[in-house]
Amino acid sequence: MLKVQVIILLIAMPLFYLITTKFYSEEISEILQKTQEGKKITNNDLKQDIVFGVILQYLLIFVVLSLSFYFVIRLKN
Repeated sequence: MLKVQVIILLIAMPLFYLITTKFYSEEISEILQKTQEGKKITNNDLKQDIVFGVILQYLLIFVVLSLSFYFVIRLKN
């Protein structure tokens, strides 16, 4: 039972890393670049990307927990 949860965690960790680097660090680097160039930062783009990233993280958490519960219940019987 523990093996299945460890496997799910090992699969999920890179996905969390990809979501974080895709939506958060990319936006932060764009903001830093724009501020150094003296350009204005658009709030809508930043808000949309952050909201989309948070939704993806919650969805991933839900999927990982659901799979864990499913396998725990299935292997228990």
